Amino acid sequence: MKNVLLPYVFSLCFTHLSAQITVVASGSGSNEINVNSSYTQNFNALNSNGSANFSNNSTLRAWYINSEHFDNNSNTYYSGAGTNSAGRVYSLGSSASSDCALGYVGSGTNDYFNLGFRLKNNSGSNLRSVTISFVGEQWRSGGNTNDNNNHLHFFYQVFSGAGSLPTNTNQGNWTQINSLSFTAPQKSVTVGALNGNMSANRKVVSTTIQVNVPNGNEIWFRWVGNDGSGFDAALGIDDFTITPSSTVPVTWLYQNPTRVSEKLVKIEFATASEINNEKFEIQKNIEGESAFRTVKEMAGKGNFTGVTSYQFHDKVNNLQTNFYRIKQVDFDGKFSYTPVLVLQKQACEKLTFFPNPCKNKIYIHSSTPLSNALVFDSKGHLVASQKFSKNQELVLSQLKQGKYYINVFNKRGRLKELKVVKQ
Repeated sequence: MKNVLLPYVFSLCFTHLSAQITVVASGSGSNEINVNSSYTQNFNALNSNGSANFSNNSTLRAWYINSEHFDNNSNTYYSGAGTNSAGRVYSLGSSASSDCALGYVGSGTNDYFNLGFRLKNNSGSNLRSVTISFVGEQWRSGGNTNDNNNHLHFFYQVFSGAGSLPTNTNQGNWTQINSLSFTAPQKSVTVGALNGNMSANRKVVSTTIQVNVPNGNEIWFRWVGNDGSGFDAALGIDDFTITPSSTVPVTWLYQNPTRVSEKLVKIEFATASEINNEKFEIQKNIEGESAFRTVKEMAGKGNFTGVTSYQFHDKVNNLQTNFYRIKQVDFDGKFSYTPVLVLQKQACEKLTFFPNPCKNKIYIHSSTPLSNALVFDSKGHLVASQKFSKNQELVLSQLKQGKYYINVFNKRGRLKELKVVKQ
Protein backbone atom coordinates (compact mmCIF):
# COMPACT_ATOMS: atom_id res chain seq x y z
CA MET A 1 0.00 0.00 0.00
CA LYS A 2 1.38 3.41 -0.97
CA ASN A 3 0.88 6.62 0.95
CA VAL A 4 -1.36 9.16 -0.83
CA LEU A 5 -1.25 12.78 0.33
CA LEU A 6 -4.64 14.47 0.33
CA PRO A 7 -4.19 18.25 0.11
CA TYR A 8 -6.84 20.62 1.32
CA VAL A 9 -8.16 21.05 -2.23
CA PHE A 10 -7.06 19.30 -5.38
CA SER A 11 -8.73 19.52 -8.78
CA LEU A 12 -8.84 16.86 -11.44
CA CYS A 13 -11.42 15.91 -14.03
CA PHE A 14 -13.37 12.63 -14.45
CA THR A 15 -12.58 10.75 -17.64
CA HIS A 16 -16.25 10.35 -18.61
CA LEU A 17 -17.47 13.74 -17.42
CA SER A 18 -17.28 17.17 -18.94
CA ALA A 19 -17.03 18.79 -15.49
CA GLN A 20 -15.88 17.93 -12.01
CA ILE A 21 -17.52 15.72 -9.43
CA THR A 22 -17.09 16.82 -5.83
CA VAL A 23 -16.29 14.80 -2.76
CA VAL A 24 -18.19 16.94 -0.28
CA ALA A 25 -16.26 18.21 2.72
CA SER A 26 -18.74 20.61 4.28
CA GLY A 27 -20.94 21.85 1.47
CA SER A 28 -19.17 25.18 0.98
CA GLY A 29 -16.96 25.70 -2.03
CA SER A 30 -13.82 26.43 -0.01
CA ASN A 31 -14.02 23.05 1.70
CA GLU A 32 -14.63 20.80 -1.28
CA ILE A 33 -12.19 18.26 -2.63
CA ASN A 34 -12.50 17.93 -6.39
CA VAL A 35 -11.48 14.63 -7.92
CA ASN A 36 -10.94 13.34 -11.42
CA SER A 37 -11.18 9.89 -12.97
CA SER A 38 -10.75 8.18 -9.64
CA TYR A 39 -10.80 9.11 -5.97
CA THR A 40 -8.61 6.94 -3.72
CA GLN A 41 -8.46 6.65 0.06
CA ASN A 42 -5.89 4.39 1.79
CA PHE A 43 -6.75 5.45 5.39
CA ASN A 44 -3.07 5.95 6.25
CA ALA A 45 -3.90 9.37 7.69
CA LEU A 46 -5.61 7.65 10.63
CA ASN A 47 -3.92 7.47 14.00
CA SER A 48 -1.74 4.34 14.26
CA ASN A 49 -0.73 4.64 17.91
CA GLY A 50 -3.16 4.79 20.81
CA SER A 51 -6.55 6.47 20.49
CA ALA A 52 -7.93 9.57 18.81
CA ASN A 53 -11.20 11.32 18.08
CA PHE A 54 -12.86 10.73 14.71
CA SER A 55 -14.56 13.87 13.45
CA ASN A 56 -17.02 13.28 10.63
CA ASN A 57 -16.08 14.99 7.38
CA SER A 58 -12.83 16.22 8.90
CA THR A 59 -10.53 13.40 10.04
CA LEU A 60 -11.04 11.98 6.55
CA ARG A 61 -12.88 14.47 4.35
CA ALA A 62 -16.23 13.12 3.14
CA TRP A 63 -16.05 10.08 5.47
CA TYR A 64 -18.55 9.51 8.26
CA ILE A 65 -18.88 6.96 11.09
CA ASN A 66 -21.53 6.21 13.63
CA SER A 67 -21.62 3.17 15.88
CA GLU A 68 -22.93 2.15 19.27
CA HIS A 69 -19.37 2.42 20.61
CA PHE A 70 -19.11 6.01 19.34
CA ASP A 71 -22.43 6.85 21.00
CA ASN A 72 -20.98 6.05 24.42
CA ASN A 73 -17.32 7.03 23.94
CA SER A 74 -17.25 10.51 22.38
CA ASN A 75 -16.35 9.22 18.89
CA THR A 76 -13.04 7.72 20.07
CA TYR A 77 -11.36 5.19 17.81
CA TYR A 78 -8.38 3.01 18.70
CA SER A 79 -5.36 1.73 16.79
CA GLY A 80 -4.84 -2.00 16.92
CA ALA A 81 -3.39 -5.05 15.24
CA GLY A 82 -6.26 -7.38 16.14
CA THR A 83 -5.04 -8.23 19.64
CA ASN A 84 -7.99 -6.53 21.37
CA SER A 85 -11.42 -8.18 21.47
CA ALA A 86 -13.23 -5.10 22.83
CA GLY A 87 -16.14 -3.86 20.70
CA ARG A 88 -14.82 -0.60 19.23
CA VAL A 89 -14.04 1.33 16.07
CA TYR A 90 -10.44 0.66 15.05
CA SER A 91 -7.61 1.86 12.88
CA LEU A 92 -6.35 -1.62 12.01
CA GLY A 93 -2.75 -2.36 11.11
CA SER A 94 0.61 -3.59 12.31
CA SER A 95 1.92 -1.59 15.25
CA ALA A 96 5.21 -0.85 13.50
CA SER A 97 3.52 0.57 10.38
CA SER A 98 1.39 3.56 9.41
CA ASP A 99 -0.41 1.28 6.95
CA CYS A 100 -4.02 1.43 8.23
CA ALA A 101 -7.44 0.01 7.48
CA LEU A 102 -10.65 1.44 8.96
CA GLY A 103 -12.94 -1.02 10.71
CA TYR A 104 -14.47 -2.38 13.87
CA VAL A 105 -14.96 -5.27 16.27
CA GLY A 106 -18.58 -6.08 17.08
CA SER A 107 -19.84 -6.82 20.60
CA GLY A 108 -22.78 -6.34 22.90
CA THR A 109 -21.61 -2.74 23.37
CA ASN A 110 -20.91 -2.19 19.66
CA ASP A 111 -23.73 -4.02 17.92
CA TYR A 112 -23.81 -1.74 14.92
CA PHE A 113 -21.17 0.04 12.84
CA ASN A 114 -21.89 2.41 9.95
CA LEU A 115 -19.13 3.74 7.72
CA GLY A 116 -20.15 6.20 5.03
CA PHE A 117 -18.61 8.04 2.07
CA ARG A 118 -20.33 11.11 0.61
CA LEU A 119 -20.21 12.18 -3.04
CA LYS A 120 -21.93 15.17 -4.65
CA ASN A 121 -22.66 15.47 -8.35
CA ASN A 122 -22.01 18.98 -9.60
CA SER A 123 -20.91 17.93 -13.10
CA GLY A 124 -23.89 19.49 -14.86
CA SER A 125 -25.25 16.11 -16.02
CA ASN A 126 -26.62 12.95 -14.47
CA LEU A 127 -24.20 10.53 -12.85
CA ARG A 128 -25.09 7.13 -14.34
CA SER A 129 -22.63 4.58 -12.96
CA VAL A 130 -19.83 4.18 -10.44
CA THR A 131 -17.04 1.63 -10.32
CA ILE A 132 -16.04 0.85 -6.74
CA SER A 133 -13.21 -1.27 -5.42
CA PHE A 134 -11.69 -1.79 -2.00
CA VAL A 135 -9.80 -4.40 -0.01
CA GLY A 136 -11.61 -6.10 2.84
CA GLU A 137 -9.27 -7.20 5.63
CA GLN A 138 -9.66 -9.44 8.69
CA TRP A 139 -7.35 -8.56 11.59
CA ARG A 140 -8.72 -10.82 14.30
CA SER A 141 -10.36 -14.21 14.71
CA GLY A 142 -12.90 -14.51 17.51
CA GLY A 143 -12.41 -18.28 17.70
CA ASN A 144 -13.05 -21.53 15.88
CA THR A 145 -16.40 -22.64 17.36
CA ASN A 146 -19.16 -20.95 15.33
CA ASP A 147 -17.42 -17.58 15.62
CA ASN A 148 -16.44 -14.77 13.21
CA ASN A 149 -19.99 -14.39 11.90
CA ASN A 150 -19.34 -10.81 10.93
CA HIS A 151 -19.83 -8.84 7.74
CA LEU A 152 -19.57 -5.43 6.19
CA HIS A 153 -22.65 -5.20 3.99
CA PHE A 154 -22.60 -2.50 1.30
CA PHE A 155 -25.42 -0.06 0.49
CA TYR A 156 -25.96 3.21 -1.37
CA GLN A 157 -28.65 5.91 -1.41
CA VAL A 158 -29.27 9.03 -3.50
CA PHE A 159 -30.34 12.20 -1.68
CA SER A 160 -31.85 15.29 -3.28
CA GLY A 161 -30.31 17.38 -0.50
CA ALA A 162 -27.73 16.70 2.17
CA GLY A 163 -27.67 13.03 3.13
CA SER A 164 -26.83 11.33 6.41
CA LEU A 165 -26.04 7.95 7.98
CA PRO A 166 -28.62 6.09 10.09
CA THR A 167 -27.78 5.65 13.77
CA ASN A 168 -28.58 1.93 13.59
CA THR A 169 -28.53 -0.95 11.08
CA ASN A 170 -31.87 -0.03 9.46
CA GLN A 171 -31.83 -0.29 5.67
CA GLY A 172 -34.74 2.08 4.96
CA ASN A 173 -34.34 3.41 1.41
CA TRP A 174 -30.77 2.18 1.09
CA THR A 175 -30.06 -0.21 -1.80
CA GLN A 176 -27.89 -3.20 -0.95
CA ILE A 177 -25.20 -4.39 -3.39
CA ASN A 178 -24.23 -7.92 -2.38
CA SER A 179 -21.25 -8.03 -4.73
CA LEU A 180 -19.63 -5.20 -2.72
CA SER A 181 -20.17 -6.78 0.70
CA PHE A 182 -17.33 -8.34 2.69
CA THR A 183 -17.54 -11.19 5.20
CA ALA A 184 -14.82 -12.61 7.42
CA PRO A 185 -12.67 -14.91 5.21
CA GLN A 186 -11.27 -16.81 8.21
CA LYS A 187 -14.10 -18.38 10.20
CA SER A 188 -12.45 -21.40 11.82
CA VAL A 189 -9.03 -20.34 13.04
CA THR A 190 -7.86 -20.09 16.64
CA VAL A 191 -8.81 -16.97 18.56
CA GLY A 192 -6.30 -14.13 18.28
CA ALA A 193 -4.74 -11.54 16.02
CA LEU A 194 -4.39 -12.04 12.25
CA ASN A 195 -2.34 -10.12 9.72
CA GLY A 196 -4.92 -8.44 7.51
CA ASN A 197 -2.29 -7.76 4.86
CA MET A 198 -1.79 -11.49 4.20
CA SER A 199 -3.66 -12.87 1.19
CA ALA A 200 -5.57 -15.47 3.23
CA ASN A 201 -7.02 -12.75 5.44
CA ARG A 202 -8.06 -10.21 2.82
CA LYS A 203 -10.17 -9.95 -0.33
CA VAL A 204 -10.31 -7.49 -3.21
CA VAL A 205 -13.93 -6.44 -3.79
CA SER A 206 -14.89 -4.61 -6.97
CA THR A 207 -17.84 -4.00 -9.27
CA THR A 208 -19.67 -1.35 -11.29
CA ILE A 209 -23.16 -0.34 -10.27
CA GLN A 210 -25.65 1.65 -12.31
CA VAL A 211 -27.11 4.66 -10.55
CA ASN A 212 -29.01 7.82 -11.41
CA VAL A 213 -27.75 10.87 -9.56
CA PRO A 214 -29.13 14.14 -10.97
CA ASN A 215 -26.90 17.18 -10.99
CA GLY A 216 -26.80 18.78 -7.54
CA ASN A 217 -27.80 15.57 -5.72
CA GLU A 218 -25.67 13.51 -3.36
CA ILE A 219 -24.99 9.79 -3.33
CA TRP A 220 -23.81 8.11 -0.13
CA PHE A 221 -22.05 4.75 0.09
CA ARG A 222 -22.36 2.81 3.32
CA TRP A 223 -20.83 -0.26 4.95
CA VAL A 224 -22.85 -1.79 7.80
CA GLY A 225 -21.09 -4.01 10.35
CA ASN A 226 -22.84 -6.30 12.83
CA ASP A 227 -22.39 -7.94 16.20
CA GLY A 228 -22.17 -11.54 15.01
CA SER A 229 -23.16 -14.63 16.95
CA GLY A 230 -20.27 -16.12 18.92
CA PHE A 231 -17.02 -14.19 19.32
CA ASP A 232 -16.35 -11.46 16.78
CA ALA A 233 -13.79 -10.87 14.06
CA ALA A 234 -12.05 -7.55 13.43
CA LEU A 235 -12.98 -6.38 9.93
CA GLY A 236 -11.84 -3.30 8.03
CA ILE A 237 -11.66 -1.77 4.57
CA ASP A 238 -8.57 -0.43 2.84
CA ASP A 239 -7.47 1.00 -0.52
CA PHE A 240 -10.88 2.37 -1.51
CA THR A 241 -11.25 3.65 -5.09
CA ILE A 242 -14.31 5.08 -6.83
CA THR A 243 -14.64 6.05 -10.50
CA PRO A 244 -17.92 7.79 -11.48
CA SER A 245 -19.22 7.98 -15.04
CA SER A 246 -22.01 9.83 -16.84
CA THR A 247 -22.44 6.98 -19.33
CA VAL A 248 -24.00 3.57 -18.82
CA PRO A 249 -22.43 0.63 -20.70
CA VAL A 250 -25.82 -1.02 -21.16
CA THR A 251 -29.31 0.48 -21.08
CA TRP A 252 -31.62 -2.32 -19.97
CA LEU A 253 -35.20 -2.66 -21.17
CA TYR A 254 -36.15 -5.74 -19.15
CA GLN A 255 -34.93 -9.02 -17.67
CA ASN A 256 -37.52 -11.78 -17.22
CA PRO A 257 -37.38 -15.43 -16.15
CA THR A 258 -40.40 -17.44 -17.36
CA ARG A 259 -41.21 -21.04 -16.50
CA VAL A 260 -41.79 -22.94 -19.77
CA SER A 261 -42.47 -26.30 -18.14
CA GLU A 262 -41.83 -28.09 -14.86
CA LYS A 263 -38.17 -28.58 -15.79
CA LEU A 264 -37.40 -25.70 -18.14
CA VAL A 265 -37.15 -21.92 -17.70
CA LYS A 266 -36.59 -19.22 -20.33
CA ILE A 267 -34.43 -16.19 -19.43
CA GLU A 268 -35.24 -13.21 -21.65
CA PHE A 269 -33.63 -9.78 -21.57
CA ALA A 270 -33.25 -6.82 -23.89
CA THR A 271 -31.13 -3.70 -24.19
CA ALA A 272 -31.85 -0.34 -25.78
CA SER A 273 -28.17 0.51 -26.27
CA GLU A 274 -24.74 -0.96 -25.58
CA ILE A 275 -21.38 0.81 -25.17
CA ASN A 276 -18.08 -1.12 -25.11
CA ASN A 277 -20.07 -4.25 -24.22
CA GLU A 278 -18.19 -7.51 -24.74
CA LYS A 279 -20.57 -10.09 -23.30
CA PHE A 280 -23.23 -11.16 -20.84
CA GLU A 281 -22.84 -13.97 -18.34
CA ILE A 282 -26.07 -15.51 -17.10
CA GLN A 283 -25.40 -16.63 -13.55
CA LYS A 284 -27.49 -18.96 -11.43
CA ASN A 285 -27.83 -19.87 -7.78
CA ILE A 286 -30.04 -22.72 -6.56
CA GLU A 287 -31.69 -22.59 -3.16
CA GLY A 288 -29.13 -23.83 -0.63
CA GLU A 289 -26.03 -23.03 -2.72
CA SER A 290 -23.51 -20.55 -1.37
CA ALA A 291 -22.56 -18.72 -4.58
CA PHE A 292 -23.66 -17.87 -8.11
CA ARG A 293 -22.17 -19.77 -11.05
CA THR A 294 -22.13 -18.93 -14.75
CA VAL A 295 -24.41 -21.18 -16.81
CA LYS A 296 -24.27 -19.32 -20.15
CA GLU A 297 -22.17 -16.66 -21.90
CA MET A 298 -23.68 -14.56 -24.68
CA ALA A 299 -21.78 -12.12 -26.88
CA GLY A 300 -22.73 -8.44 -26.61
CA LYS A 301 -23.09 -5.93 -29.43
CA GLY A 302 -20.00 -3.87 -28.61
CA ASN A 303 -21.21 -0.38 -29.49
CA PHE A 304 -24.79 -0.37 -30.72
CA THR A 305 -27.86 1.82 -30.44
CA GLY A 306 -31.16 0.01 -30.92
CA VAL A 307 -33.17 -2.75 -29.30
CA THR A 308 -31.37 -6.09 -28.95
CA SER A 309 -33.18 -9.10 -27.50
CA TYR A 310 -31.54 -12.13 -25.91
CA GLN A 311 -32.91 -15.41 -24.57
CA PHE A 312 -31.60 -18.58 -22.99
CA HIS A 313 -33.25 -21.82 -21.81
CA ASP A 314 -32.11 -23.45 -18.59
CA LYS A 315 -33.06 -26.77 -16.97
CA VAL A 316 -34.50 -26.42 -13.47
CA ASN A 317 -35.93 -28.46 -10.63
CA ASN A 318 -39.40 -27.07 -9.99
CA LEU A 319 -39.15 -28.07 -6.30
CA GLN A 320 -36.28 -25.62 -5.73
CA THR A 321 -36.19 -21.82 -5.86
CA ASN A 322 -33.76 -20.62 -8.55
CA PHE A 323 -31.99 -17.24 -8.51
CA TYR A 324 -30.59 -15.61 -11.66
CA ARG A 325 -28.56 -12.49 -12.37
CA ILE A 326 -26.84 -11.18 -15.50
CA LYS A 327 -23.23 -10.04 -15.39
CA GLN A 328 -22.46 -7.45 -18.05
CA VAL A 329 -18.74 -7.33 -18.99
CA ASP A 330 -16.99 -4.50 -20.88
CA PHE A 331 -14.05 -5.05 -23.22
CA ASP A 332 -11.79 -3.44 -20.62
CA GLY A 333 -12.83 -6.02 -18.01
CA LYS A 334 -15.15 -3.81 -15.99
CA PHE A 335 -18.46 -5.43 -15.12
CA SER A 336 -21.77 -4.90 -13.39
CA TYR A 337 -24.70 -7.05 -12.28
CA THR A 338 -28.43 -6.81 -12.76
CA PRO A 339 -30.67 -7.17 -9.71
CA VAL A 340 -31.29 -10.80 -8.75
CA LEU A 341 -34.22 -12.44 -10.56
CA VAL A 342 -36.15 -14.98 -8.46
CA LEU A 343 -37.97 -18.00 -9.88
CA GLN A 344 -40.00 -19.45 -7.03
CA LYS A 345 -40.29 -23.18 -6.53
CA GLN A 346 -43.58 -24.89 -7.25
CA ALA A 347 -45.35 -27.02 -4.70
CA CYS A 348 -45.37 -30.73 -5.43
CA GLU A 349 -49.01 -31.39 -6.34
CA LYS A 350 -49.99 -35.01 -6.97
CA LEU A 351 -53.21 -36.12 -8.63
CA THR A 352 -54.46 -39.61 -9.41
CA PHE A 353 -57.85 -40.95 -10.49
CA PHE A 354 -59.67 -44.28 -11.08
CA PRO A 355 -61.19 -46.22 -12.69
CA ASN A 356 -60.29 -45.76 -16.32
CA PRO A 357 -62.23 -46.87 -18.36
CA CYS A 358 -65.22 -45.93 -16.19
CA LYS A 359 -69.01 -46.32 -16.28
CA ASN A 360 -70.73 -43.72 -14.11
CA LYS A 361 -68.10 -41.82 -12.16
CA ILE A 362 -64.40 -41.42 -11.44
CA TYR A 363 -62.72 -40.83 -8.06
CA ILE A 364 -60.00 -38.20 -7.93
CA HIS A 365 -57.30 -38.06 -5.26
CA SER A 366 -55.33 -34.81 -5.02
CA SER A 367 -52.70 -33.51 -2.59
CA THR A 368 -54.46 -30.11 -2.73
CA PRO A 369 -58.21 -29.37 -2.55
CA LEU A 370 -59.97 -29.27 -5.91
CA SER A 371 -62.41 -26.52 -6.90
CA ASN A 372 -64.09 -27.68 -10.11
CA ALA A 373 -63.75 -29.71 -13.32
CA LEU A 374 -64.65 -29.08 -16.98
CA VAL A 375 -65.39 -32.05 -19.28
CA PHE A 376 -64.77 -31.81 -23.04
CA ASP A 377 -65.58 -34.35 -25.75
CA SER A 378 -63.11 -35.49 -28.41
CA LYS A 379 -64.10 -32.50 -30.59
CA GLY A 380 -63.31 -29.96 -27.85
CA HIS A 381 -66.93 -29.18 -26.94
CA LEU A 382 -67.72 -28.50 -23.28
CA VAL A 383 -70.26 -31.19 -22.32
CA ALA A 384 -70.24 -31.09 -18.49
CA SER A 385 -68.95 -29.21 -15.48
CA GLN A 386 -68.92 -29.86 -11.76
CA LYS A 387 -67.85 -28.11 -8.57
CA PHE A 388 -66.16 -30.15 -5.87
CA SER A 389 -66.92 -30.12 -2.18
CA LYS A 390 -65.25 -32.50 0.25
CA ASN A 391 -66.19 -35.49 -1.95
CA GLN A 392 -63.88 -35.47 -4.99
CA GLU A 393 -66.06 -37.64 -7.22
CA LEU A 394 -66.83 -36.66 -10.78
CA VAL A 395 -70.19 -37.95 -12.10
CA LEU A 396 -70.17 -38.97 -15.79
CA SER A 397 -73.35 -41.11 -15.94
CA GLN A 398 -75.13 -38.55 -18.18
CA LEU A 399 -72.51 -38.84 -20.92
CA LYS A 400 -72.45 -41.13 -23.92
CA GLN A 401 -69.74 -43.72 -24.39
CA GLY A 402 -66.50 -42.34 -25.79
CA LYS A 403 -63.28 -40.44 -24.98
CA TYR A 404 -63.35 -37.32 -22.82
CA TYR A 405 -60.83 -34.74 -21.66
CA ILE A 406 -61.31 -33.48 -18.11
CA ASN A 407 -59.61 -30.28 -16.94
CA VAL A 408 -59.28 -30.32 -13.15
CA PHE A 409 -58.80 -27.03 -11.26
CA ASN A 410 -57.76 -25.95 -7.80
CA LYS A 411 -57.95 -22.42 -6.39
CA ARG A 412 -54.74 -21.40 -8.22
CA GLY A 413 -55.86 -22.55 -11.65
CA ARG A 414 -55.79 -25.61 -13.87
CA LEU A 415 -53.99 -28.48 -12.19
CA LYS A 416 -54.10 -31.23 -14.77
CA GLU A 417 -55.91 -32.63 -17.84
CA LEU A 418 -57.21 -36.19 -17.52
CA LYS A 419 -57.99 -38.48 -20.46
CA VAL A 420 -60.91 -40.75 -19.64
CA VAL A 421 -62.80 -43.46 -21.57
CA LYS A 422 -66.52 -43.72 -20.73
CA GLN A 423 -68.04 -47.18 -21.29
